[in-house]
Amino acid sequence: MVPTRLNRFVACAMLAAAMVVASGCGVTQSEYDAKVAEAKHQADKVSQLQKDLDAVKGDIDKAKQARKKNAEARTKSLEQENASLKDRVKVLEQENGRLKTNAENAAAQHERDIAAAKSETAKADQARLAAEAKIKTLEQENAELKKKPKPLDFLKKK
Repeated sequence: MVPTRLNRFVACAMLAAAMVVASGCGVTQSEYDAKVAEAKHQADKVSQLQKDLDAVKGDIDKAKQARKKNAEARTKSLEQENASLKDRVKVLEQENGRLKTNAENAAAQHERDIAAAKSETAKADQARLAAEAKIKTLEQENAELKKKPKPLDFLKKK
């Protein structure tokens, strides 16, 4: 038990009471017994308070240890979660890079396809214009042929 002011006071009071009794300065036995009983009662109270204080300190220490243990477990859990998330970020960055490359390749292919389609459209337009010119030429030739008499037409007239 750790000495406290109250413990020291009680011990001094008991010593003083014993000295008064020993000196025989006119204190009656009943007064002496009452003081000794009161001092013993006070000493018992101090002892009980010390026990209660020690118990509370023990509870506080247990609570501190439990909190420390919980904090360490939570820290470990968070560190594991952090490591897992870092790994996930790496995977997602790799996936993002792959998707970006795929998108760039698809865009380049799309541009090539558009250029090829434009080229084919231009060729088709040229072929259409050539066909329209040929049709026009053939229609003109056909019109001129219709105007000319047929070689057999004059034989039929006779």
